[in-house]
Amino acid sequence: MHILISGAGIAGLASALELATRGHDITIVEFARHLRLEGTPVDVRGDAIATVAGMGLIEKVREQRLQMSESSHFVDSDGESVGRVPLAEMSDADDIEILREDLMRILVDEHDLEWDEAWG
Repeated sequence: MHILISGAGIAGLASALELATRGHDITIVEFARHLRLEGTPVDVRGDAIATVAGMGLIEKVREQRLQMSESSHFVDSDGESVGRVPLAEMSDADDIEILREDLMRILVDEHDLEWDEAWG
């Protein structure tokens, strides 16, 4: 089956990858003239972790994980560190935060599959 995907963002690329691995011919159309790599970090949590694992990308995503919680600390009015985030008390230990650019590159790099693209 030939499938048209509108948008080369995270959802479009992930959908293309999954559908192409199932034997479909994919065409991606994107209004922008290039991939949009800038943006806020993306949280991969809950069911999304299992989805990323099912796509065979979990190790690549974990390798690019941001260490925000581990790096965060509280400072006083002089900028001196007065404490760290209590990691042992946080319940989101399995969550993964990744830069949008890193996630997009993982999805693009994974696409050594055949597909057609139309930009702008």
